[in-house]
Amino acid sequence: MTMGGDLRLLAVLAEQRTDLSSALWRLERAAHLVPTVDTAQWQGPARGAYDLALARLRSSLTAAINELTAARNATHTAERTLLR
Repeated sequence: MTMGGDLRLLAVLAEQRTDLSSALWRLERAAHLVPTVDTAQWQGPARGAYDLALARLRSSLTAAINELTAARNATHTAERTLLR
């Protein structure tokens, strides 16, 4: 059974989980928009810079997705713990 403070905390956690899920959805969508097919016609140093930029972008998006997923999961765990 939860107390009044626990109910307020549960509401805050639920809102946080919703916000995290929304941000996670947007990041996952952004990750799918990063080009994966070689469509650039650049060569030489410009090509290297383009490839490096895409690799860094993918890496940053993946790291952000992993962090948000962990935060959302931790929030869900906190909610379940309060409901016990």
